[in-house]
Amino acid sequence: MDPLPLHDRRVTQILECPSMAAGRPRDSDPALSRTGGVSRYAFLARLQQTQMATLSLARDRKLNRLVALKQLAPRAAMKEGRVRRFLREIDILSRLRHPHVVALYDAGEWDGLPFFVMDYIPGQDFERFLRLSRPLRTKLSIVARVARAVAYIHQRGVIHRDLKPANILVDDVGEPYLIDFGLARMAGEERDPDSLTRPGEILGTPLYMPPEQLAGKTGEMGARSDIFALGLVLYEAATGEGPGRREVPFRATRRLRRRSIFGTRERVPGVPDTVYEIALRAMRRRPEERTSNALEIAAAIEGILPGLGDACTG
Repeated sequence: MDPLPLHDRRVTQILECPSMAAGRPRDSDPALSRTGGVSRYAFLARLQQTQMATLSLARDRKLNRLVALKQLAPRAAMKEGRVRRFLREIDILSRLRHPHVVALYDAGEWDGLPFFVMDYIPGQDFERFLRLSRPLRTKLSIVARVARAVAYIHQRGVIHRDLKPANILVDDVGEPYLIDFGLARMAGEERDPDSLTRPGEILGTPLYMPPEQLAGKTGEMGARSDIFALGLVLYEAATGEGPGRREVPFRATRRLRRRSIFGTRERVPGVPDTVYEIALRAMRRRPEERTSNALEIAAAIEGILPGLGDACTG
C-alpha cells in the first residue's frame, strides 16, 4: 500500500477546515457509503485504492482525532492467502510500539471485511521528500532515525521486507515513520507461515530487494535483507542516485543480484567518503558480509552529522 498522498484536494480541504472533518460523510459518495456504518469512525475521504486494500481518512468520533483506516478489498477477500496476509499485518503491527513506526490503534471487521486503524501522518513519503533540494544533514538524520526503527523491529523479531523511501513517511516537522508491513514476517521462519509466499515467488519492490529476495529464496531472508535495502535508502538520500530515480524493466532487476550495487559510481561532491562506506557495506551481495545490525548504521550516520554543513543537495 502506498503512503497517504499529502496533496489530495479533498484531504487538504478537510485539514484546512476542521468543521468538514466533524461532519458526516455524504451518502452520495460511493467511496464512503459502503463502510460508513462503522459507528466509531466517520469516513471522510478515500486516500488510496489498490487490489489489496482501501486506505481512508477518517475521524475517530470517540477520541476526536483523524486516523488512517485500511480495509481489505472485496476481491482480495476472496483469496484466502490475501486475507491471512492482511490479518498478519495487523498481528505484526500490534507487536510494535516505537516513535518512528506507524502506530496501530484499533482493528475489527465491517461488512465481512477486516480493517485496522492507524495514526494519520500528514506529510509526504521520503521518496517525494528527496525530490526537493534538502540539506545533506537533514536527509541523513532522517535515515539514522529510520535505521533505529528498523533495529527496533528486528529486536521484536520482525523483518519488514519492503523497505524503501516510499514506505517511509516524513511528517510536517520532519519526523520519519516506517509504514506498510504488508509483506513483513517473523525472523527465523524458514518460509512464510500458511504458504503466504510460494517458493520462488517474488513479492515486494524489486529495485530495493537484496539478491536473496530477488532470487525468490525467502528462507534465506533475515534482518540483513532489510539492511541491504536500508543501505540503498542511505545511498539514494546522500547522492540523489538510486533505484527509485531510474526506470528499469522487471527482468533487468534479476541481474542486480549478480553484481555489486553502485560500487563504481562517481562520488558526489560534498558527500563524505564515510557515507559511501556505510552504504556499500550494507549493500554487499552476501548477507553474511553486510552490516550485522541497523543500530550500527544509525550510530555511524549520527557520528558524522555534526561535521556536515547546511548545504543542500538534490
